[in-house]
Amino acid sequence: MPIAAITFDLWGTVLWPRDPEGKFERRMALLLDVVRAAGVPCTREVLAAAWHETFREADALIRERLEDIGPPGRWQMLARRLGLPDGAVPYEVVEAIYQDLTLEFPPPPMPGIHAALDRLAGRYRIGLICNTGVTGGRVLRQVLADHGLLGYFDTTVFSNEFGRVKPDPSIFRHTLDQLGGVAPNRALHLGDLEELDVDGALATGMYAFRYVYPELQELPVASRAHRVLHDWAELPAALRALEDGALAERDLGAVTHL
Repeated sequence: MPIAAITFDLWGTVLWPRDPEGKFERRMALLLDVVRAAGVPCTREVLAAAWHETFREADALIRERLEDIGPPGRWQMLARRLGLPDGAVPYEVVEAIYQDLTLEFPPPPMPGIHAALDRLAGRYRIGLICNTGVTGGRVLRQVLADHGLLGYFDTTVFSNEFGRVKPDPSIFRHTLDQLGGVAPNRALHLGDLEELDVDGALATGMYAFRYVYPELQELPVASRAHRVLHDWAELPAALRALEDGALAERDLGAVTHL
């Protein structure tokens, strides 16, 4: 059965996942001004430690519940950790610091992703499924547009807007619905993380390729994905093998060792 739709993860798959130089420092400086203006004594070191602790706390909560709290929820957790009174600094005051700052420090595209998407355009329905962190879908769509990437996607689904996160099958099914109701067994998901992308796609009944970029992850890897790619130039051959029947439906969930 031919593939009708392909969905992509965002971070580490389409966009570089690490903050550009200077972004974290700028965010801390802006937040420090806000916290001090609210009358709470704070240092840059205390703020940075609280930021990292809150990030870990929020991620653990999201992993447990598979529900995204969005940037507003992350700010509420940080504000409480810093001792800000409830409601003293509404999220709207820090929204630009949390989100729009990414437009000043845009992450670059992953190497080769433009060419990969260009080969797929017009042949498949293409979607994006992103677990968001500090930056939500509104700004990330603008980043993709600025890089000339947004137009390749027929739909873009961000967890802070949908409310659920990968690996919950509901976010995969929602994306396939947005792509015209494509059946899971006619869809392929591409992403860099085993537990979120590969396991989520397989639990939905989709095919899964894992993209492992050598500068970001160690090689080789063992994966439950049908293929592990290290370069986007490998995608056309992997797709041909999938569509030519080298991977039958009964192979869903097979382990690939590279």
